[in-house]
Amino acid sequence: MRQSIRSSPFASPRGRPWPFTLSAFWLCACGFQNNQDCNDAYYADVVEIQFSPAVTNEGNYHVSLDSGPVTGSCDVDVGGTKLLPCSSAHMTIDGIDTNGQVSLSSLRVWFDYAPASMTLTIDREGQAWTSEAIVPTYAMDEPGAKGCGTRKHASVVVSVP
Repeated sequence: MRQSIRSSPFASPRGRPWPFTLSAFWLCACGFQNNQDCNDAYYADVVEIQFSPAVTNEGNYHVSLDSGPVTGSCDVDVGGTKLLPCSSAHMTIDGIDTNGQVSLSSLRVWFDYAPASMTLTIDREGQAWTSEAIVPTYAMDEPGAKGCGTRKHASVVVSVP
């Protein structure tokens, strides 16, 4: 048996669907099209610092960063074969070359709130080697699915001796 819209509980007296019924339908339909789970999505703001050129001269380097909200340091044995973890869980050093030797090529730092500036200091063999004030220029991106959260991201190149 075919049911006309006129006898439907969602019909108006003129036989047309109520506006809220159509609105609810379209809201539900959009939700099903965007079939993604963003409940646990959190993306920290990131600054990637590239060293130019990559540091390959053997020696012990102490890399420290002070940005106010995040301070930390990493000890790097350039020329060695093992990359040690940094003192802050918010920092990682990249730098294993194709021969398995450690170099100092980049530093990645995560923040809850992206700082306007930070100071990077590198000591070599216990002596001051270089220091630079960094003022990142941030861009917004969505590292997960569209609509699941944004973060600020900056890439900075630091010249080293």
